[in-house]
Amino acid sequence: ASWAPAGWDAAAGALNLTLLRPLAEYSTVTLLFSLQNPASSRAAASEVTVEVSGGAEVAPTPMELAGGNRAPRLVSGWTTKRVGQSTPAAGAVNTISITLSLAASLPAGAEVVVSGLTGSNTSSYAFLEIGDGGLFGGTASWQQGNGTATMLLARSTEAGRAYVVDVYLLNPLMGQQGATNVSVVVRGPGGAVLIPEEAMDVEE
Repeated sequence: ASWAPAGWDAAAGALNLTLLRPLAEYSTVTLLFSLQNPASSRAAASEVTVEVSGGAEVAPTPMELAGGNRAPRLVSGWTTKRVGQSTPAAGAVNTISITLSLAASLPAGAEVVVSGLTGSNTSSYAFLEIGDGGLFGGTASWQQGNGTATMLLARSTEAGRAYVVDVYLLNPLMGQQGATNVSVVVRGPGGAVLIPEEAMDVEE
Protein backbone atom coordinates (compact mmCIF):
# COMPACT_ATOMS: atom_id res chain seq x y z
CA ALA A 1 0.00 0.00 0.00
CA SER A 2 1.04 3.61 -0.58
CA TRP A 3 -0.01 6.39 1.74
CA ALA A 4 0.07 10.18 1.71
CA PRO A 5 1.83 11.79 4.70
CA ALA A 6 -0.17 11.07 7.84
CA GLY A 7 -2.05 13.69 9.78
CA TRP A 8 -2.03 13.42 13.59
CA ASP A 9 -4.77 14.95 15.73
CA ALA A 10 -3.25 15.04 19.21
CA ALA A 11 -6.43 16.19 20.94
CA ALA A 12 -8.50 13.34 19.50
CA GLY A 13 -5.66 10.82 19.44
CA ALA A 14 -6.46 10.16 15.79
CA LEU A 15 -4.16 9.19 12.92
CA ASN A 16 -5.56 10.19 9.51
CA LEU A 17 -4.21 8.43 6.41
CA THR A 18 -4.97 8.81 2.71
CA LEU A 19 -4.49 5.79 0.46
CA LEU A 20 -2.75 6.75 -2.81
CA ARG A 21 -3.48 3.56 -4.73
CA PRO A 22 -5.99 0.72 -4.52
CA LEU A 23 -5.60 -1.87 -1.80
CA ALA A 24 -6.40 -5.46 -2.74
CA GLU A 25 -9.13 -7.18 -0.78
CA TYR A 26 -8.01 -9.31 2.19
CA SER A 27 -4.66 -7.50 2.25
CA THR A 28 -2.87 -7.16 5.58
CA VAL A 29 -1.38 -3.74 6.27
CA THR A 30 0.97 -2.97 9.16
CA LEU A 31 1.49 0.68 10.11
CA LEU A 32 4.33 1.86 12.34
CA PHE A 33 4.51 5.38 13.76
CA SER A 34 6.13 6.97 16.80
CA LEU A 35 4.56 9.10 19.53
CA GLN A 36 6.26 10.66 22.53
CA ASN A 37 4.93 9.45 25.88
CA PRO A 38 4.01 12.05 28.49
CA ALA A 39 6.17 12.48 31.59
CA SER A 40 3.42 11.30 33.95
CA SER A 41 1.71 7.92 34.19
CA ARG A 42 -1.39 7.16 32.15
CA ALA A 43 -3.82 4.26 31.90
CA ALA A 44 -4.03 2.20 28.72
CA ALA A 45 -6.68 3.03 26.15
CA SER A 46 -9.92 1.12 26.75
CA GLU A 47 -10.93 1.29 23.09
CA VAL A 48 -9.23 2.06 19.77
CA THR A 49 -11.27 2.11 16.57
CA VAL A 50 -10.58 2.13 12.84
CA GLU A 51 -12.84 3.52 10.14
CA VAL A 52 -12.75 4.09 6.37
CA SER A 53 -14.41 6.85 4.38
CA GLY A 54 -14.41 7.77 0.70
CA GLY A 55 -15.23 5.02 -1.79
CA ALA A 56 -15.58 2.07 0.58
CA GLU A 57 -17.30 3.07 3.81
CA VAL A 58 -16.46 1.24 7.04
CA ALA A 59 -18.06 2.42 10.27
CA PRO A 60 -15.83 2.86 13.36
CA THR A 61 -14.84 -0.66 14.39
CA PRO A 62 -13.09 -1.62 17.66
CA MET A 63 -9.57 -3.00 17.22
CA GLU A 64 -7.98 -5.83 19.18
CA LEU A 65 -5.67 -4.32 21.81
CA ALA A 66 -2.33 -5.72 22.92
CA GLY A 67 -2.06 -6.45 26.63
CA GLY A 68 0.53 -5.91 29.34
CA ASN A 69 3.19 -3.29 28.71
CA ARG A 70 2.29 -3.28 24.99
CA ALA A 71 -1.21 -1.94 25.66
CA PRO A 72 -1.67 1.28 23.63
CA ARG A 73 -1.28 4.59 25.49
CA LEU A 74 -0.11 2.91 28.70
CA VAL A 75 2.58 4.96 30.45
CA SER A 76 4.10 3.39 33.53
CA GLY A 77 4.01 5.20 36.84
CA TRP A 78 3.26 4.62 40.49
CA THR A 79 -0.30 3.89 41.52
CA THR A 80 0.91 3.29 45.10
CA LYS A 81 4.22 4.34 46.72
CA ARG A 82 3.65 4.34 50.45
CA VAL A 83 6.00 3.93 53.43
CA GLY A 84 5.30 3.53 57.15
CA GLN A 85 6.76 1.99 60.30
CA SER A 86 5.73 -0.43 63.05
CA THR A 87 7.03 1.38 66.15
CA PRO A 88 8.54 4.69 67.29
CA ALA A 89 10.07 3.10 70.41
CA ALA A 90 13.73 4.02 71.03
CA GLY A 91 16.15 1.11 70.58
CA ALA A 92 13.46 -1.16 69.11
CA VAL A 93 13.59 -3.17 65.91
CA ASN A 94 11.39 -1.15 63.57
CA THR A 95 9.65 -2.72 60.59
CA ILE A 96 9.63 -0.21 57.73
CA SER A 97 6.77 -1.25 55.45
CA ILE A 98 7.02 -0.21 51.80
CA THR A 99 3.99 -0.67 49.56
CA LEU A 100 4.52 -0.31 45.82
CA SER A 101 2.28 -0.70 42.79
CA LEU A 102 2.86 0.29 39.16
CA ALA A 103 0.61 0.73 36.16
CA ALA A 104 3.00 -1.48 34.14
CA SER A 105 5.12 -4.52 34.92
CA LEU A 106 8.83 -4.45 35.76
CA PRO A 107 11.37 -7.00 34.48
CA ALA A 108 13.47 -9.28 36.65
CA GLY A 109 16.83 -7.63 37.29
CA ALA A 110 15.41 -4.12 37.72
CA GLU A 111 16.53 -2.19 40.81
CA VAL A 112 14.07 -0.52 43.15
CA VAL A 113 15.90 2.07 45.28
CA VAL A 114 14.24 3.63 48.33
CA SER A 115 16.19 6.54 49.84
CA GLY A 116 15.75 8.82 52.83
CA LEU A 117 15.34 6.23 55.61
CA THR A 118 17.94 8.04 57.67
CA GLY A 119 18.64 7.96 61.39
CA SER A 120 18.58 4.22 62.12
CA ASN A 121 21.26 2.34 64.07
CA THR A 122 21.47 -0.40 61.44
CA SER A 123 24.96 -0.45 59.93
CA SER A 124 25.52 -0.60 56.18
CA TYR A 125 25.27 -4.15 54.91
CA ALA A 126 25.21 -5.62 51.41
CA PHE A 127 22.70 -8.35 52.30
CA LEU A 128 20.23 -6.89 54.77
CA GLU A 129 17.39 -9.34 55.38
CA ILE A 130 13.97 -8.09 54.28
CA GLY A 131 10.48 -9.52 54.18
CA ASP A 132 9.38 -9.58 50.56
CA GLY A 133 7.88 -12.96 49.73
CA GLY A 134 10.88 -13.70 47.52
CA LEU A 135 10.26 -10.74 45.22
CA PHE A 136 13.78 -9.40 45.79
CA GLY A 137 15.36 -12.64 46.93
CA GLY A 138 14.94 -11.77 50.61
CA THR A 139 17.75 -9.20 50.84
CA ALA A 140 18.52 -5.55 50.13
CA SER A 141 21.77 -3.61 49.92
CA TRP A 142 21.61 -1.13 52.81
CA GLN A 143 23.51 2.17 53.13
CA GLN A 144 23.13 3.64 56.62
CA GLY A 145 24.42 7.15 55.88
CA ASN A 146 21.77 8.15 53.34
CA GLY A 147 19.22 5.58 54.46
CA THR A 148 19.08 3.80 51.11
CA ALA A 149 17.77 0.31 50.47
CA THR A 150 18.58 -1.04 47.00
CA MET A 151 16.52 -4.08 46.04
CA LEU A 152 17.08 -6.23 42.94
CA LEU A 153 13.99 -7.87 41.47
CA ALA A 154 14.31 -11.65 41.42
CA ARG A 155 11.25 -11.96 39.17
CA SER A 156 9.07 -9.72 37.07
CA THR A 157 6.16 -7.88 38.66
CA GLU A 158 2.52 -7.74 37.64
CA ALA A 159 0.95 -4.47 36.54
CA GLY A 160 -1.48 -3.07 39.08
CA ARG A 161 -0.54 -5.50 41.84
CA ALA A 162 0.47 -4.02 45.20
CA TYR A 163 3.68 -5.44 46.70
CA VAL A 164 4.63 -4.99 50.36
CA VAL A 165 8.28 -5.09 51.42
CA ASP A 166 9.36 -4.99 55.07
CA VAL A 167 12.79 -3.60 55.92
CA TYR A 168 13.95 -4.25 59.49
CA LEU A 169 15.93 -1.37 61.01
CA LEU A 170 17.09 -0.65 64.56
CA ASN A 171 15.76 2.59 66.02
CA PRO A 172 18.30 4.90 67.72
CA LEU A 173 18.41 5.18 71.52
CA MET A 174 17.64 8.90 71.35
CA GLY A 175 14.40 10.37 70.02
CA GLN A 176 14.29 11.92 66.54
CA GLN A 177 11.81 13.27 64.03
CA GLY A 178 10.39 10.83 61.51
CA ALA A 179 11.76 10.75 57.96
CA THR A 180 9.74 12.95 55.61
CA ASN A 181 11.88 13.00 52.45
CA VAL A 182 11.64 9.35 51.43
CA SER A 183 11.84 8.71 47.68
CA VAL A 184 11.84 5.80 45.26
CA VAL A 185 13.39 5.29 41.82
CA VAL A 186 13.52 2.28 39.49
CA ARG A 187 16.48 1.46 37.23
CA GLY A 188 16.63 -1.19 34.54
CA PRO A 189 19.13 -4.08 34.42
CA GLY A 190 21.49 -1.83 32.42
CA GLY A 191 21.21 1.09 34.82
CA ALA A 192 18.80 3.20 32.75
CA VAL A 193 16.08 4.95 34.74
CA LEU A 194 12.74 3.20 34.16
CA ILE A 195 10.69 5.19 36.68
CA PRO A 196 12.09 8.61 37.69
CA GLU A 197 12.67 9.38 41.36
CA GLU A 198 9.53 10.47 43.18
CA ALA A 199 8.67 11.30 46.78
CA MET A 200 6.87 8.52 48.62
CA ASP A 201 3.67 8.96 50.60
CA VAL A 202 4.58 8.74 54.29
CA GLU A 203 1.97 7.17 56.57
CA GLU A 204 0.97 9.23 59.57
